[in-house]
Amino acid sequence: MNLIDLLQNHACEASCKIAFKAHRELLGVTCKKCQSTDQHWNERKSFWRCGNCDFKTTLKSGTALQHTKMPFKTWFQVVALMSSTTKGFSAKEVQIKMKHKRYEPIWYMMHKIRTQMGKNVMFFDDIEHLFKAEIPGILHENEVSQNQLVSREIQVETVTLKCLSLQKGMTQIKGIRMRHLKAESDLNKEIKVKRKPILQTFGTNPKRKSSKENIQKQSKSTLFAFNCLDNLKRILYEIHHQVKCQYLQNYLDEFCYKFNRKDTLEFGYDEIWQYLIMPKRSLNL
Repeated sequence: MNLIDLLQNHACEASCKIAFKAHRELLGVTCKKCQSTDQHWNERKSFWRCGNCDFKTTLKSGTALQHTKMPFKTWFQVVALMSSTTKGFSAKEVQIKMKHKRYEPIWYMMHKIRTQMGKNVMFFDDIEHLFKAEIPGILHENEVSQNQLVSREIQVETVTLKCLSLQKGMTQIKGIRMRHLKAESDLNKEIKVKRKPILQTFGTNPKRKSSKENIQKQSKSTLFAFNCLDNLKRILYEIHHQVKCQYLQNYLDEFCYKFNRKDTLEFGYDEIWQYLIMPKRSLNL
């Protein structure tokens, strides 16, 4: 199902509630009080009543949508936009497309979705290669330095993923995982106020590309990781422009989630909704 069909099927709030209820019932509704699965739906008041202890469970209860006042229609449309492309959207662009008055609720909603993308990853066999790299141009904010750009260190891992391919069925592909290495104290770090161009950053050094001998010595996993790192930097600089240090891991999770699923059946709209409905579910890696 493409983006146009998704937006047409969820054009009103009532259809979005019905779709969300269907997703929850497919995954199973459990009572918080007695953990019973004997639930009866109340159509007039829109909640499930437990057949064992009469405890009431609302539609958003126990999901990532709990304690949010945004309508179901907005959630469905934002998830459709974020799952429709491998590069992603900025919160400002989504706000313009949604014609929403405020920027903060859209930004908060997108980060909740990115958080669930990071908690649920595909199964992988083994780590092929691991190295550390720096991403310059990240916005740094603390009590001492305000609105200054720094370089943040991340750990890049190339892994072999088990997935269901669109063409070959069940197969193994190369994937990637990135982790933000948070420093114990940012005060001891050297602050770099000036942002470096992309061509001068680690992974796109012209000297490394001009030397054929150095490229031949590098393994395929290393070159694969370099290309993924370059793609990440372009997305951060061209789409988001600047990101804060405390939210860098969310952007890394979104990039890895989409990159690992770009050629598989696992990447899609329904999978993200499963993670939002069951946020506490974790996969055994």
